Amino acid sequence: MDYWMDLWRQGQSPWHSTDPNPYLVKFMSTLNPNDKDQCLQFFLPLCGKAGDIRWLYEKGHRVWGIECSPKAIEEFFQENQIPLSIERVNENCTKYMSLDERIQVFVCDFFRFDPKWIGSLTVDRVFDRGSLVAVGVQDRVQYAAKMREILFQAASPAFKYLLSTYEYDPREFDGPPRTVWREEIHHLFGDLMEIELLGEFDESSVGKQRFGVSHMNRIMLLLTRKRTTTTTTTNLN
Repeated sequence: MDYWMDLWRQGQSPWHSTDPNPYLVKFMSTLNPNDKDQCLQFFLPLCGKAGDIRWLYEKGHRVWGIECSPKAIEEFFQENQIPLSIERVNENCTKYMSLDERIQVFVCDFFRFDPKWIGSLTVDRVFDRGSLVAVGVQDRVQYAAKMREILFQAASPAFKYLLSTYEYDPREFDGPPRTVWREEIHHLFGDLMEIELLGEFDESSVGKQRFGVSHMNRIMLLLTRKRTTTTTTTNLN
C-alpha cells in the first residue's frame, strides 16, 4: 500500500476520473435491473476518490469503501463539496462519512481492515474496478481472503460483485494494473461464487499508449453467491 500512498501524496493519480467508470454505467442494469432497488449498499475496495462514489450517491445508493490514502478521501469530500464528519476507529483506521452517512470510507491498510468495523453496513453490490489489478501478484491470495472475510460479515443474500480485470502479456508490462487471468479468478473465488463473463473489450489502443503492450483486453465478470444443489445459500467464509 505504500506505493499507492506515495503516488497520492505526490499528486500522481493518472487512473483517477471524476466521471463514473463507463463499465459501471454500462453494467448498472445488471447490478440493479430496471432500477428496482432505490437504496443499495455498494462496497468499493481501494476506492480512491473515484467519480463512481459521487455517481452512485446521486442515484440514491449508499457507498462505503476502504482506501489507504487520507489525502484521496479528503480531496473527494472537498472537491465534491460534501460536508463530512470524521471518526477515529482506532490508531490505524479513520472513518470519513457524509453527514447523512450514505458515504462512509475507512482509511486504513486494506489488509489490516477488521470486518468487525463494518457494524451495520452491508454489501449488496461490489464494484472492483482497480483494486484486484492493483495489488501485487504475491498478495492476491491475501486480497481474496480479506474480500471473503468482508463478504462473510456483510454480504446480503443476493449480493452481486462486478469485477473488472485486464489480460495482456505480462512479459511486456508488469503493471499496475496487472494481468489477472480468468483462471486465477476461478482459483481465488470459484469455490464459493458463480463467475459469469459479462464481456471482453479490446483496449489495445490504450494499452499501447499507456503501457507499451501490444494487446490488452478488459474483462468484466459478475460474481454471485454459489448455491448448492438443495438451493441453500453457500457460506462465504
